[in-house]
Amino acid sequence: MAFASRSASRLALRQLGSGPAVASSSRTVVAAFSSTASSSYAASTPEDATSRKAPYSAAAEASPAPSELNAIGRGRKSAGRGRPKMLAPYDQWILSDARVYKQPKPGMGPNWIGDTPFPLNPSFNPPAPIRQSTKTEIWRLHASDPKEWTIRALSEKFSIGLQRTEAILRLKALENEWTSQDKPLQSEFQSNMDRLLGAQDRKRGPEFEPSVQSNDKSVRGIQHEEFSEAEPLDAPSVIAPALAEETLKRSSMIAALPSGGPDVDAMGSSRVVENKRAPLSITSVSGESYKGAGRVQRNERQADKRKGAVAKKQAAADAAAEAVAEAARVERERRRKEQRKGVQAKKPTKKRPQANMSARKGQQVNKSTRKGPQAKKLP
Repeated sequence: MAFASRSASRLALRQLGSGPAVASSSRTVVAAFSSTASSSYAASTPEDATSRKAPYSAAAEASPAPSELNAIGRGRKSAGRGRPKMLAPYDQWILSDARVYKQPKPGMGPNWIGDTPFPLNPSFNPPAPIRQSTKTEIWRLHASDPKEWTIRALSEKFSIGLQRTEAILRLKALENEWTSQDKPLQSEFQSNMDRLLGAQDRKRGPEFEPSVQSNDKSVRGIQHEEFSEAEPLDAPSVIAPALAEETLKRSSMIAALPSGGPDVDAMGSSRVVENKRAPLSITSVSGESYKGAGRVQRNERQADKRKGAVAKKQAAADAAAEAVAEAARVERERRRKEQRKGVQAKKPTKKRPQANMSARKGQQVNKSTRKGPQAKKLP
């Protein structure tokens, strides 16, 4: 069937060049391509009849029809590149890919610390969540009068942080919107998790606010003043003037510190640094002040003494250097003598036979007798 459709499409393409057969050929092409697509699509997806359909929802209703080629929510794996991979039905998934998550790997131990898994694990100690009834009450008050029950007022009433109160209002608004659209909610799961994690009513256990970052110019961070219940709300503060004065003083001290360059934005000179010359004590600068004092002779004598001291130091240094050189020379001579003695002691002595010695002595006697009177010549 597919081969016949292909031949029909080729025939239609050949007929496109002729003038009178344009309309009929175009119809043939459309029919051929539709038959080819339907036959190939039906042959490539035989498991559509057994696949489980997704539950009814607004998102599924707004999704494209199954006949479109780009639909990905038909219970099978997407063939397009980069598209998400759809999961198999639960009864098939629990028998195939879920086996690796049901039991831990050999030798790896359990996937949790303790004898029980999440959320009954003793090592899992998160802060207790807020009870669902408290969230509903927060939303009811805010919806009744948003101007009176603002986020700050609700935070003070239920002892919850501002950001968490705002998140609760947003989640409750989304919950009401989904309820109006007939979308399923995990209310049963929410109630069971609140029961397991020990949800609390924050009216009884207040939530601590995060610490506020202190100002750089403050001495010990933000100062808090406590008032008695008998005092009115508009009672003047006692420590506020002192704190303001201390802050102003500290700011002026910081401004007076040198910054490494001229302050071009300053309106006036600093109060700490005074613009005046350093104090100088001038006694007398006339020529008569040097008469009869003998300063020139005294300076010359001191210069001679300094020269003599320098010469003595140089002579002592030269003598020490000569002594060291002489000691080194003596040591070298001593070592050379010791080396010579050692070499002579190591040389072997040759012993001559007695007969040869007597023969040589006889020859020496004969030589002396031959010379005669020449041997007695005096120098």
